[in-house]
Amino acid sequence: MLARGYLGPVVNGWPFPRGVDRYEHDVMAGMMMSGGSTESFMLYPPGFHLLAAPISRLSGLEPLALFPFLAPALPLLSALACYALARRLWGWECGVAAALFSGLLLGGTYMHFAEARYPNFVGEYFLIVLALAALVGVYATPSARAGLLLALVGSSAVLYHQIASYALAVILALVSVFFVPYLLARDRRRGVSLLASLALLFLLSVFYAWDTYDLPGLVAGMLGGSETTGRGGEAVAMAMGTKPANGPAHFLATLSHPVLWLGLLGAAILLADFRSDRRRGTPDTLARLTLLAWTALLFVGSLTPYSGFPDRFERDLGVPLSLLAALALVALLRATWASRAGGRSVLAVSVAAAVLAAALVGTQAARSLEEAAGPSARPKDRPAPPEVAAAGRWLEDHNTGGSILATPYLGYVPSRGMLAMGGYTGMQSYDIGRIERARDLPPFGAGPLLDAQWALHHPDGGRTRRIIRENDVRYVVFHKLYPGMPWRAFERREDLYRTAYENASVIVFAPRGPL
Repeated sequence: MLARGYLGPVVNGWPFPRGVDRYEHDVMAGMMMSGGSTESFMLYPPGFHLLAAPISRLSGLEPLALFPFLAPALPLLSALACYALARRLWGWECGVAAALFSGLLLGGTYMHFAEARYPNFVGEYFLIVLALAALVGVYATPSARAGLLLALVGSSAVLYHQIASYALAVILALVSVFFVPYLLARDRRRGVSLLASLALLFLLSVFYAWDTYDLPGLVAGMLGGSETTGRGGEAVAMAMGTKPANGPAHFLATLSHPVLWLGLLGAAILLADFRSDRRRGTPDTLARLTLLAWTALLFVGSLTPYSGFPDRFERDLGVPLSLLAALALVALLRATWASRAGGRSVLAVSVAAAVLAAALVGTQAARSLEEAAGPSARPKDRPAPPEVAAAGRWLEDHNTGGSILATPYLGYVPSRGMLAMGGYTGMQSYDIGRIERARDLPPFGAGPLLDAQWALHHPDGGRTRRIIRENDVRYVVFHKLYPGMPWRAFERREDLYRTAYENASVIVFAPRGPL
């Protein structure tokens, strides 16, 4: 699992950062260290950046330098969480297999790491899995310790990402509606313990979400039809229906062959167990139903744009499928071992199935390591081009406060990359198409983004002067090949701007005093 993360730096030289989102997480971790809040930059819960800030402070590394050290270990977190859940469900053998599928074979695990979606990863591939493992523990051995563990781990998902909170809330709502009444009627002690655990989890989640998602504004907007729905509501509302679902035909691109096919086989085995063995106890039955409900929720969410994030649900579907694939693989190996005492035909079929499963797993493992050793599939997830990185270092060396204004992209590096490399928090700039789509906009909305577009296209004028003055813009940064940006118009206005830095790809202008 660690090789999947660290093989890239070993082969290509250290550091070898991956993921376009690392830039925004660097800015927000820096904001958390300096001001204790990231609300003005992005609609993200504070958990990851609150965690990254003290690690950065204690290590003496800036977040952008810290992430290449820590981020490659993320696949191991997913593997450990899946081991814990699968071990509680079916034993240590399935736990080891689940760790293998999740950490090494699952495509979504690597994609989240390679795109630097760190809060998503921690919330959806680690905390939710641990929360469900804790829930299975409450089913099996209800106690104050098990209930407290469920409440603490489950509620912490609120602090990391909206999708993690959303998915876990739906699963626990199903548990509350269907399982709790059943247990209260059939097994009162177990039912009361589960109810108390879920109540504490709910109270802690409300406490965390009160400010994180502006919960009062969200509730008021939902009940009163107000346009203001709070920070959490805005993040979800702007995403609803804006991204089409890829559909089941795309699953292989994100899940991998062994996870998908063995996962489906594992689901069939699990369903067959319900019919063939009715002697299983209530805790085991509830645990299996919870796993199937989780799988069904993510599957449905991946099929509709109204889930808001169908692509994320598609990736996350790989986690429960990894658990089911582990069940299938272990079942095949056990069947092969047991078939030694049977006839030749039974043994031949069992061996063939086991060999096919092993071939799928081995081939995908080799592909995963080959992918990990090479560059990221998307250019924007790769390290910044040398000219852009040099401009970023210059901006950092000459950072005396204020803000900068950069073209939406510098090559394949977004403007947030220049903010991160230079140590700034503003101004953000998006291309017009992204502004018009109105998806994933910063908390301040489209207005300042349109201001940035205006100032980049008009070196002079009343509106440009106001924008530069109000935002304390110290430098205007252009990528020379960015289409439609008139950087030579700024170069010609020597009365208003001086060329502060230039290389083959990037030019930086400094306004001459107050415009």
